[in-house]
Amino acid sequence: MRVKRFILGSAPAKLPIVEPQCPELQELIHQLEQLPAPDGFRRITHLLVDAGARDFTVVDPSPSNIIATPPAIGFTVASAKFQGRATVLYERGLDTYAVELHRDGELVERVDEVFFDTLGQVLERLIDDGSWRLIRVQRLSGRKPVRH
Repeated sequence: MRVKRFILGSAPAKLPIVEPQCPELQELIHQLEQLPAPDGFRRITHLLVDAGARDFTVVDPSPSNIIATPPAIGFTVASAKFQGRATVLYERGLDTYAVELHRDGELVERVDEVFFDTLGQVLERLIDDGSWRLIRVQRLSGRKPVRH
């Protein structure tokens, strides 16, 4: 007897980033792609996609520059909750993250001492407007429906 198990909604959402050299940045990418979002249905990267994240950039420092130039992932967000630039930075001294929100080049909000297991909650609070829960129906123009 063989049993197959399928999980709906488990499609991975990979970040459009070239494999970095910095191990801490590699771990951040892994956590964003694998850790669940607070809703329990998505991963954190799905949360980013649903918030309209695009234009990803990375700061990939050498080991000797990790404190002066912290590893980071930045992206532009366009949701009803926030529109601007979001950055997740690794804080080496505390082994935590910081999340920054910028609009028009100005720092709007910064959350320090974000542990990996609360990263999804912080990003949800800052950028996720919940619109992913709404069903959107778009009528395509074209032929009239055929009646049988």
